Amino acid sequence: MYEIITKHNNWGNAGWVEEDQFFEDLNRFIDANPDMNLRDYGSVLDEYSLEWSAKSIECANYEKMDGRGVMALLVAAYRGDHMCNGYFAELLEKGLIQKWIARLEELDSMKGEIDK
Repeated sequence: MYEIITKHNNWGNAGWVEEDQFFEDLNRFIDANPDMNLRDYGSVLDEYSLEWSAKSIECANYEKMDGRGVMALLVAAYRGDHMCNGYFAELLEKGLIQKWIARLEELDSMKGEIDK
């Protein structure tokens, strides 16, 4: 389900090029999944008892979240970069974006096991 996002699990040296492609793919995912309500990511974060703040997002227990929650974290990171240029790159440096994408891969693989 999250393949358009999880294909970005290996960030190379051309980070800004990959960020642009990631952002395009993230928007495609949002458009293709309106039922997830990710355009209102603040409300989605609220459903997971998270505030729309850097500390709350960075400390989120993503390992316990479902895909919708993890996607809301990624959207918040993307939107946060518009307000604070470099925020997304900072989360990449901390390894959080990679961990969130890995969680989506894990959820996809668990779904595959259930479908068998």
